[in-house]
Amino acid sequence: ERKQYVTIFMMGECVCPDTRPQNLEPLKCDGWESFSWEELCQFAARSNASSTDSNESGAEIEENDGSPILFGPLLKLVEEAPQIVLDFLDKSP
Repeated sequence: ERKQYVTIFMMGECVCPDTRPQNLEPLKCDGWESFSWEELCQFAARSNASSTDSNESGAEIEENDGSPILFGPLLKLVEEAPQIVLDFLDKSP
């Protein structure tokens, strides 16, 4: 069976900085994590330096040091560093 996936990245600002996302579908989502752009750049460098495989569920496994391996679309976003993303991050508090 041929499958096709679409990844959508969205940017936004929290009205209340203390508010955190809630996992309303724990059977479908392992959870939420938040990282700075600098951390994502570090993870991308580690992701590129290692050749890892996905586990059976398709989720990316973690490095031995506990840092996540970025999945393909996120890795590409970090590598390309689109100006619109960088501009958005520059104006964030």
